[in-house]
Amino acid sequence: MSIELEFCDICNESVPAPDLIEGRAHRRGGRLVCATCERSMGVQVSTSSLPPEASAGTTAVETPSESPVNTAAPDVTPVTPARSGGAGWLALIALVMAVALGVSLSSRLELLEGESGKGLKAVQRDLQTGSQDQRIALARLDKVLNTQLEGLVAQLQTQRELDQAALLQMTEQISVLRERAAGIAATLDGFRAQFIQLSAEQNAQQAREGTALAALGERMRAQEDQLIAVEGTLRALSLAPIPVVGGGSGGSSAPVWAEVLGDLSSDNPGLRLDAVYSLGSSQDTTVIPHLIPMVQDSDVFVRMAACRTLSDLDARIAVPDLIEALNDPATVVREAAVVALRRITKRGMRFDPLGSPADRTQRVAKWLQWWQKEGQAFLGES
Repeated sequence: MSIELEFCDICNESVPAPDLIEGRAHRRGGRLVCATCERSMGVQVSTSSLPPEASAGTTAVETPSESPVNTAAPDVTPVTPARSGGAGWLALIALVMAVALGVSLSSRLELLEGESGKGLKAVQRDLQTGSQDQRIALARLDKVLNTQLEGLVAQLQTQRELDQAALLQMTEQISVLRERAAGIAATLDGFRAQFIQLSAEQNAQQAREGTALAALGERMRAQEDQLIAVEGTLRALSLAPIPVVGGGSGGSSAPVWAEVLGDLSSDNPGLRLDAVYSLGSSQDTTVIPHLIPMVQDSDVFVRMAACRTLSDLDARIAVPDLIEALNDPATVVREAAVVALRRITKRGMRFDPLGSPADRTQRVAKWLQWWQKEGQAFLGES
């Protein structure tokens, strides 16, 4: 069986529960007094041994207090000091001081308990107030966070819709671009095929033109050789003496070349060609008017021979006809005409007998322009 212990409010010694049950310890004014303090407080003090001040009655002692708390002092039974003298006085004074000290300590404890209770209540109140403020702050924070979260969700939803619309638009644009790219690729393929075909045709045309030019060159060289041979024959014939028909003592004043003038209108191109060379070999400038019409003869050899003969005779009056001969369809005639013009006029204007028709037309226009401006002055020079 356990024994419950309490403590004396005067001496602070332990007070067993049996002492309270058996009456050896008592509770006085809510304070526990042990058996020892109870016996000490019950000692009789002899009045004869007390000093004069103590014989007047019970001694009243004011206990010091730090607060205005009125605490009833425990009942003290007057005791009569024994005849032991000074020892009794000392015991009584010690007992009174112990009682006063206990009362003071008890009051102080009650004051501290009250202040502690108030402080605890204040702390609890502050904690409650702080908890409430925290709850309010947390509620506000939760509301703000919810608002921001809702805003973010709305923004994300809006952005998602915009992104989806942009993605759809980009997809459509990509499809259109793909279709255009396919069309462009097909067009490029067509252009490439046409280019290849044109390149092949151009190469073939160049090959044909090269072959034709080579054949033309060979033909021209052959014709020139023939002309040279014919010219040699004609010159040899022109140097032979011409018999005079019906000659007499009177003689004829007509020049020798006058007999071949009729051959210039012959239907035989050979006779016309012989007549041109015969007139040219005479070195007589009076034959020039008879040779100028031969530049327009129907035979290419006659036209070429006429241009060369006029060049040998330095026939200035034949320049317009020689310029017109630059448009001749035969290359050999055009070449003979430009050689004659450069020799007669001493002008080095460009003209390519093998050039394109457009280029030849442009060069002929330059010759005509020069003749219109300076032709009369050129004829006046001697």
